[in-house]
Amino acid sequence: AALQIFATATAALGNRTHNAAVYVEAIRAHGALGRPARALDTFQTLQASSLPPSLIGYTAAIRACATATHWPVALSLLQDARDE
Repeated sequence: AALQIFATATAALGNRTHNAAVYVEAIRAHGALGRPARALDTFQTLQASSLPPSLIGYTAAIRACATATHWPVALSLLQDARDE
């Protein structure tokens, strides 16, 4: 349900309707559903927006990758978070 609302709002109004918390919840939902690629796409959209990708956003993306055993990507995100 949360991802459907996210998709509908994005389609109707673009990314300008979202705040960082909305992106993080979408990243978490994709991770929980075993869709790390979609979680990363959402995280990259967050990074490309004018919103700062908080530690919580990095954690959600790292967890989505780690859960799906995408360790190289998870470690890369961890390094990026440390560099922020």
